[in-house]
Amino acid sequence: MNSQKFTAELQKIFGNDLTARPFNRFEPADSIWWLVPSAEWPAFQYSKIFVNPLSGTNKYEVGLYLENGHSSNMLLVEGNKPSNRAQVMDNDWEWAKLSKDKGRLEGVIISMQQAGVSPRVRLEIEPFSPERAAENYDGEKQKIRLTYDYTGTAINLLDKTDTINDPKLRGLIEDVAQQTNVAGVVNSIELFSESEWYWMNLLIYFETDSVNASVGVLTDMLNILGVEEA
Repeated sequence: MNSQKFTAELQKIFGNDLTARPFNRFEPADSIWWLVPSAEWPAFQYSKIFVNPLSGTNKYEVGLYLENGHSSNMLLVEGNKPSNRAQVMDNDWEWAKLSKDKGRLEGVIISMQQAGVSPRVRLEIEPFSPERAAENYDGEKQKIRLTYDYTGTAINLLDKTDTINDPKLRGLIEDVAQQTNVAGVVNSIELFSESEWYWMNLLIYFETDSVNASVGVLTDMLNILGVEEA
């Protein structure tokens, strides 16, 4: 089973309330996929289920995918066109809502552990919009990743990008690397004065090779987040 089929099976179970979208529509079979609680696209503002195939295995990363967009200042730099306006975060974005109610993010992690899976957290940071990153703008794209596991009481850093090319990010990376819960990670981002110029993804997930084993965990996650069809 590839990621496209895995996602399709999940969609059958959850019904038409969730729209399946691939990251790479030209090679969808092995792309990262999202299940979005809306037919709207782009869907940066929504909490999404994601399915990411793990290379060389029959397993997938499955869980919550949350995006933190830019401020309107980016329009002054990259132009006020529709694709850029879609990347400007406002109070309707799920990141903005959940940053004010971080207990729900902690609840997602706890519910995963209680369901018998091993939760992980990953923060991804890019110095460009998704559009620019996809174009490898100026040949300088660097996606920075920090990955944590969860021990039952705290998150613990497992791995991070070693070399940070962007000096503005080094203090932030040092700070978030020391955090012991998701709320602390989000707080660090909120305190980062340059955050409006960086695109960030927060993933809370588990690894699995089974659609059926994923359903209960994802159902609990959606209930905690209050995800409904838009």
